[in-house]
Amino acid sequence: MEQEYLNKGKNYRLPILFFCLIAGIRVFIYSISFPFFSNVDEQWHFDLVLKYSEGHFPKSLETMSPHTAEYVVKYESQEYFKSPDYFPEHHFPVPIWKYPESNSRDYVNQGIATWSSDFNHDSLQPPLYYLIAGAWAKLGNWLGFSGGYWLYWIRWLNVLLIVALVWISYRTVSLIYPGNKMMILGVPLFTAILPQDTFYSIQSDVLSPVCFGLAFLYLIRFVFEDKPRTNYGVIAGLSLVATILVKNTNLPLLLVSFGILVFAVYRWKKTQSFKEIIKPVAMFVVSGYFPVMLWFLYNHIMHGDITASESKIQFLAWTHKPISDWINHPIFTANGLWLYWKDTIVSYWRGEFNWYLKILAMPAMDVFYCVSSFVFMIIGAFLIRSRNTIFQKQINLISLCVFISLLLFMIVLSISFDYGDCTYPSQTYPYFASGRLISASLIPFLILYVQGLEKVLCWIKSEILRIGILTVLAITITISEVIINLPAFFSEFNMFNL
Repeated sequence: MEQEYLNKGKNYRLPILFFCLIAGIRVFIYSISFPFFSNVDEQWHFDLVLKYSEGHFPKSLETMSPHTAEYVVKYESQEYFKSPDYFPEHHFPVPIWKYPESNSRDYVNQGIATWSSDFNHDSLQPPLYYLIAGAWAKLGNWLGFSGGYWLYWIRWLNVLLIVALVWISYRTVSLIYPGNKMMILGVPLFTAILPQDTFYSIQSDVLSPVCFGLAFLYLIRFVFEDKPRTNYGVIAGLSLVATILVKNTNLPLLLVSFGILVFAVYRWKKTQSFKEIIKPVAMFVVSGYFPVMLWFLYNHIMHGDITASESKIQFLAWTHKPISDWINHPIFTANGLWLYWKDTIVSYWRGEFNWYLKILAMPAMDVFYCVSSFVFMIIGAFLIRSRNTIFQKQINLISLCVFISLLLFMIVLSISFDYGDCTYPSQTYPYFASGRLISASLIPFLILYVQGLEKVLCWIKSEILRIGILTVLAITITISEVIINLPAFFSEFNMFNL
């Protein structure tokens, strides 16, 4: 498997490098076009990045740092939260940074006092993203970035992450489908153009697909080799640890990975002795599960629960519902289940940014994302061409398990709380329907998606024509994203106006 992958993968590196370039440019342009601070809690994520960059690691729910509050007051845009009609003459006020400091000092000081009295409900989130982004922020300081430009520098970390994600997707799909041009080009292409606006803000979810993408790649290498390699197991394990230390919503991947390991041991026992498999299996378990157990133990000692989530739950005034009440949730109705799927999958594709109080979306594209994702995933997982190998069929089923496990976890969270007066989730909308929360599944999802699309197009004999249709679809998605996000380019609060 490995040699075939190495031999055939070399032919595609030039177009893949082009996709990496396109992805990097796209994320860079949108990250400087959208002003600060987005409606997806960007100010709170920035607060943690700044604290970590200063060597301060929160040990309880903390208020916003006054240093953070100063940035928020000076550089925030209300375009995410209000419409122009809210202001005199139907026009947003001039950005604070354009006023002389002597004229704006009182306003800034008042804003700092207000913001720094608010608690950051994300204070106890897993630390990996904030450690990396904090180090990146320190590098920006060292390079001379300051003020609003320093804020955008922190966002530019996402350029590196999306490029890494495209490359990992290429290496993964090349390993699974050596010689299949549509898969090898299609999955990285869709990774590069996916219009997920999480990558345009300071946000911990951007790291999840990179970490689990790497874990998924090395799990495949580790599990499907005839003789398990210890180094692959260690890399897979450490990448899995990284995934969990990015976001608590990635926890189901521990169970999925363990199931994959059990499957691997069953395979290896047919051809290998116990002594030959015990070391690589033990190293995978030690590297992939032992650090997570230590993290759980630390949280239990310091915060009273293994995920350190109870403080946030209490702060938001959520209450745990008895299991007997879970069945009364609207998700167990046809309309409720459809609403949950629709809102989750469309935000999985295009994100959750608001503009003038309205979600940045195109209804026709949302319908396409919703329907095509369901159809292509099912086809990719089950209705696979006979020429696919058993290995490829197994990978597709594993990919489906990855996606479904995260989706089900969000459903369990949705039904297990009473949300009180919280605005999202809420009593009237009791769903965790944010696609970014399951973004760790991105590469497995796109493998299924492109595989399903290939099956739908199998009646077209010309491979060039099939790839052409794939390219037209990618261009259509890209154009729709430009149209949707166009208002941000004219904002007086973005980087173009600093």
